Amino acid sequence: MKILKLFKKLSFLIFLSTFLSTTAFAQTYVSATNGDDGIAGQGTQAAPYASITKGIAQTTAGGTVIVEPGTYTESVTVTKALTIKAQDFG
Repeated sequence: MKILKLFKKLSFLIFLSTFLSTTAFAQTYVSATNGDDGIAGQGTQAAPYASITKGIAQTTAGGTVIVEPGTYTESVTVTKALTIKAQDFG
């Protein structure tokens, strides 16, 4: 019985850890100069999306859309809780 309880607690902790690392801290990158909203765009720093709209659509609630410098000619609508911030090249 104790082993079953321990297994359940361990399973929950693994699930929680996986959920937090993939959802709550998700970052999506957008670049007007080298981004791609098609197949090549993955929302990563190495393969960013081209539009802020695509970045917002692909980011889960609570995530962050990081926008690289550039000119974005689009209307943006945000319908979920997330953060949009400029890339820091510090």
